[in-house]
Amino acid sequence: MHVLREPALSTLVGRSSHVHGRRSETLTVHVDRLDDCLPPGYVPHFVKIDVEGAEAEVIAGGVDTLRLYHPPVVFEHGSGGRTRPAELHGLLTDAGYDVFDIDGVGPYSLARMEEVFDEGKLWNWLALER
Repeated sequence: MHVLREPALSTLVGRSSHVHGRRSETLTVHVDRLDDCLPPGYVPHFVKIDVEGAEAEVIAGGVDTLRLYHPPVVFEHGSGGRTRPAELHGLLTDAGYDVFDIDGVGPYSLARMEEVFDEGKLWNWLALER
């Protein structure tokens, strides 16, 4: 993990354009899949994801939980990371979600999500059970 002076931009190794050209400290961290670490019987009621470019990995690691319980998911996803909208939109729609902007406008098609992503005007998204 790269830890930057701006803690909100700290990120998993190599996942964010924010790291390039900045001084950072590299830490080794243990990472678990959400699907593997929830206690038996635990039902999540809300998921928030802010991982500076590793959104697809986080969603993929919790996709069974998302499919089973369909908690609302708020996630930050903007042009500073390497993850493209197609990765997220596909994972979420396959898990039974529609994608909205944080104000509830939508659902967004993949084409519209990519357009908004490339404009760099929207960073916060909401996925709700279809």
